[in-house]
Amino acid sequence: MKKIHIYILLFAPLFVFAGCNGPTFAEPQRPNVQSESIIATEYNTPITVANQNLFVEIVATDETRAQGLSGREPLTEKQGMLFDFTNTTIKRPSFWMKDMKFDIDIIWIADNKIIGITPNVPAPTPNETLPSYPPPSDITHVLEVIAGWSERNKVKVGDIVKL
Repeated sequence: MKKIHIYILLFAPLFVFAGCNGPTFAEPQRPNVQSESIIATEYNTPITVANQNLFVEIVATDETRAQGLSGREPLTEKQGMLFDFTNTTIKRPSFWMKDMKFDIDIIWIADNKIIGITPNVPAPTPNETLPSYPPPSDITHVLEVIAGWSERNKVKVGDIVKL
């Protein structure tokens, strides 16, 4: 029995230190997940506007609605920004083109139905007084798409928007 205890005392430290050398393989480089997820999540919510499919970024806070598409690169034909006003008391928000880099169509939506379209709203020129663009009546959502999209896709007042 004493021999077993001696062997345990002699070899126990070897077993303890055997696992302390770290891995014997190199861990692969991981991609920068944060920057990839930001890109992937901007325009990731599918909606249908008059049978046309889009991927939109939904903005539903005062801060994100105020920022909108300002300072961004142009949208593609399959992208848009959907402003959600269902969690506010704001029913007739006016839009302006502060710091916009491209022209847009503004599509006014009330309860999943298009109630107005303001087409080809131009990006501002330097030192221009910025006009505002109000909806024709109370809205629940506003969709911004690249200029001319509504006409190219034959979108019109009365069409349904599936959110």
